[in-house]
Amino acid sequence: MVFTDDGKYILSSAVGERYVALWRIDGGKRQSASCVLAMEHPAVFIDCKCFENEGVDDAGLYVLAISETGVCYTWCGKNVEELRNSKPTKVLLSYEEFPKNHKGALPTVLAAKLQGTAKPTAANVFIAYGLLVKPSFQKILMHPGTDIKLNSSQDGVLLPLSQSLSNTKKARDLQNRGNS
Repeated sequence: MVFTDDGKYILSSAVGERYVALWRIDGGKRQSASCVLAMEHPAVFIDCKCFENEGVDDAGLYVLAISETGVCYTWCGKNVEELRNSKPTKVLLSYEEFPKNHKGALPTVLAAKLQGTAKPTAANVFIAYGLLVKPSFQKILMHPGTDIKLNSSQDGVLLPLSQSLSNTKKARDLQNRGNS
């Protein structure tokens, strides 16, 4: 769960649910969600940022969610009704440079955070993506309705693919012990 900047709403998502719910905080005992934002897979992280609407008391809202499959979704609305009807913008990784028979983890969006003052036309997102052994960090400008595909490398910091296990010091030490 996360509160909006203005304290008027709470966003929530539960294990196994393929949506983010937006709840208005008005002191009522029973109520249903004000807005439900659908995803293809359950969310593991949510964030939000309010932005000012000219001439309107209610703030607009950017909502960000990362799915368990590592896809980042963002929604934007000048009000709850517009947010409810908005199509999510996605940030995902391209797997074009990975062979079809690739074994092991594929790069994903690892973390993301809305930054600065969001506007109805764009929001800054700081994003960490790639593999856990070699994450990449980038600040991107999200425009509602424009999906973004990021490229990722197969190399890792801990053991680049170009380096075989036999070339490492640990492998040589193990081989020397076996020959003694």
